[in-house]
Amino acid sequence: MKDKSQKTSHSLYVTSEALLRSEIGFWKEMILRSQAPAASCAMERMEQALALAEFRLSNLGNQARQSLKNDPAPANKVSCIRGNSQH
Repeated sequence: MKDKSQKTSHSLYVTSEALLRSEIGFWKEMILRSQAPAASCAMERMEQALALAEFRLSNLGNQARQSLKNDPAPANKVSCIRGNSQH
């Protein structure tokens, strides 16, 4: 059951990362194409949205690294590959 949970978690991470990267690209493109002097309030909101998406992506990566540190499964898989598993 843990393997299914790990696969689901990894799948959610990959999906979330892809969506956030897409959102970051969207906001960067909007900022690049925006008429800054004509819409300073809109520009500020776009920059805030970009910063939030970048922050969320950073947090997502930190959470993934932390869960890898806390999960003993990768070490077990390596020992099994090397033939050191205990049955």
